[in-house]
Amino acid sequence: MEQKKVKFSFKVDQDETQDNSKGSMFLVSMKVKNNSKQNIKFNKSKFVLLSDNKKVVSNKKGILKLKVGQKVELNELFTGVPEELLNGGGNIIYLNQNNKIASNNFKKQLDKFQSEENSSTEIQPQNSSSNVSSSQESSEVKQSQKSGQGQASSAQSNNFNEADFSLSLTDFINKYGMSPAAYRMEKMGMSEEEALKVTPDDKESSGELQNEHSPQQFTDEDGDTYTKYPDGSIEYNDEDE
Repeated sequence: MEQKKVKFSFKVDQDETQDNSKGSMFLVSMKVKNNSKQNIKFNKSKFVLLSDNKKVVSNKKGILKLKVGQKVELNELFTGVPEELLNGGGNIIYLNQNNKIASNNFKKQLDKFQSEENSSTEIQPQNSSSNVSSSQESSEVKQSQKSGQGQASSAQSNNFNEADFSLSLTDFINKYGMSPAAYRMEKMGMSEEEALKVTPDDKESSGELQNEHSPQQFTDEDGDTYTKYPDGSIEYNDEDE
């Protein structure tokens, strides 16, 4: 295999399925393109993220086959990855350390998450006033208004999130006017993929089951079309070099 002509790239995302209270956990997805002149294949379970004698093994199983010029993406190749394994000093390898395919230095991608976290918790400074009594009175009024708005917003949010997902599909539709997956998307802001992932099959409509368990065609930001399979893997159409 012309190893240098097989191109790998990796993307880091926050793993919201993990308990991040004791430290952020991340997902790592992989995109690989076969620029060589022969078809190649990989054992999906043999990719390893290795750093300082700590390792995370691939979350995938099966064989990944790439034709000449083909590009494939494996979503969530590694899951539950602690931040310390993404700050450099190690590698992503295939089979053994003789096959290093990328460094584990993802500091730039991690900085993006840190920046977003800081911006969401930024505290705005208060303006000073020479009239202390007037300032306190105004502050109390505003605080009262905010409290009322917050309670109303909280009540509205709770109403959205307090749906009884233990109901059968028919009973849920009769009560809320939509399926549990549709409710999660419309009322709770989940994507279709997230909603279908957490909704049991027996509580999905026939159309939702088909969307979840059948390959789907999409177009990425570069205009390339690809097929997404139920196991989360993505296969791009063959490309001319």
